[in-house]
Amino acid sequence: MKLADVTLQLSPVEEWEYDPRHLQYTDDLDVDVSEDGDTFEIIGQFHLRTSCDTYGLSHVFVEDRVGNVVIDYVEQYSCDGSDRDTYGHWFAQYVVTGEFVGAFDSIIVWHRNGHVAHPDFPSPIRIETPVP
Repeated sequence: MKLADVTLQLSPVEEWEYDPRHLQYTDDLDVDVSEDGDTFEIIGQFHLRTSCDTYGLSHVFVEDRVGNVVIDYVEQYSCDGSDRDTYGHWFAQYVVTGEFVGAFDSIIVWHRNGHVAHPDFPSPIRIETPVP
């Protein structure tokens, strides 16, 4: 059993929305498994602190017939001053796709956001979805 061909695609910076008070858009995470249980798609929409920060896959593993995908917020400390001037809260979308190899019971998506954009609006961090 394994998760194969797992990729993460972050929307281009040009499509990000600036939301400095975290009021216009809501963090969200959606997991869709194909009817035959062969593939999955994860669509995430989250805030980032600056226009040069990102999200990345940190772990993909299987444990007890459960697939796990861990997505981490990645702050880019190498930004120059002009990038840091865009500090606020950017809202962006990402898509993770992959395939199941073997018979899975469910998939768990873990989203670990190191910086909550606003303390009153915590990001969802775990969603478990059954595999047909």
